[in-house]
Amino acid sequence: MKTDIRKYLFAAATLALMLIATGCEKKAGMPGQAEGNAVETSICVNMPDYGTDVKSDAVPGDASYVNRCVMQAFIVNEDGSLSAYGDRQTATVTGGKADFGKTGFVSGYDYKIVFWADYTENGLEDYFYDCSALPEVRLANENDIAFNNDRADGFCGVYEILAEEGIPQSIAQTLKRPFAMLNFFSSDSADDEMLVMSSGAFDIGLPVGLNIVTGENIFSGNVIIAEPAAVPTAVSDKGEYLGFCYIFAPAESQYMLPAFDIAFFDSEGNDSYMASPVEANTIGIQANVRTNISGIRLITRI
Repeated sequence: MKTDIRKYLFAAATLALMLIATGCEKKAGMPGQAEGNAVETSICVNMPDYGTDVKSDAVPGDASYVNRCVMQAFIVNEDGSLSAYGDRQTATVTGGKADFGKTGFVSGYDYKIVFWADYTENGLEDYFYDCSALPEVRLANENDIAFNNDRADGFCGVYEILAEEGIPQSIAQTLKRPFAMLNFFSSDSADDEMLVMSSGAFDIGLPVGLNIVTGENIFSGNVIIAEPAAVPTAVSDKGEYLGFCYIFAPAESQYMLPAFDIAFFDSEGNDSYMASPVEANTIGIQANVRTNISGIRLITRI
C-alpha cells in the first residue's frame, strides 16, 4: 500500500533526484513522468498583498511581523487520509516571502503540501499558535487570545499535486489569512478619560483553531480571556480605536460569535469600563474580513 512505503518514497526522492528547477514562478507539470521517478521541486511561498484591506495598529495587517513559514507534505492515501511525507520544514520569511529550496517527490502519487506562516520569538518555535500537528493549527494557549497585537496575525495554504498531472518543476504558493479581525471603536470615551488598555472574554464556542486542508474550524470548550493590552495607535474615522483581535473564521461563510464582553482600562489600571455585553449569535465573522463594533456610549463606567 502507498501508506506503507511513504518513508521509502521520500528516501528515494532525496537520493535519486532527477530534475532541477530554479525560481519561484509557477510552471506546468511534467506530463509523461513515469510512476516511481524521483522529481525535485523548488518551493517558494508568498504572503498576500492585501494593501489597506486589513489594518489594526500603526501599520498592521501587512504581514510585516510574520517571520517563519512551516511546510509539511502529505501523501493522499487511497481512502483520502493523509500520511506525512518527509520531515516538517521551516523557512525564514523575509520581505513577505519564504524559500524552501528544493524538495524531492516521487511521481505517481497524490500529495497535499500544507503551509503555515506566523510570528515567533526566535523564528522557529511556536508562539501564539501551535502547529505541531499539521494540518491542524490552534491557539498555543486555548484559554488565552492575544488582544491588540498584530503579531498574532498569520497565513496558511495548501498546494495539491495530482498524480495524473505530474509533479511541477516549481511551486509558488500565495497564502491566505485564516482570521477575521474584530475591531472596537467609540465616538466618545467614558467620562472623557484616556483609556489606554483593553481586553476581552469570550464564551464557549469561540473558534480557536483550523484544519488547513479541510478548512474546518476547531472550537473552544472553555471561556477564552485576553490579557489587557495597550489600545491600538492607528487613527480611524470610525471613532477612538479601543481594541482588536484576530479570530479564526471560515473563509466561505460567516460564523456567529458566542457571547462576549470587552473591558477597558485607564492609565492607572484601577478604574475599568465595560462595553455592553454582546449576546451570542449577533456578531458574524469571516476570514480576512473586518468586523467593526462602534457607536456612541459603547463604553460605560462599571
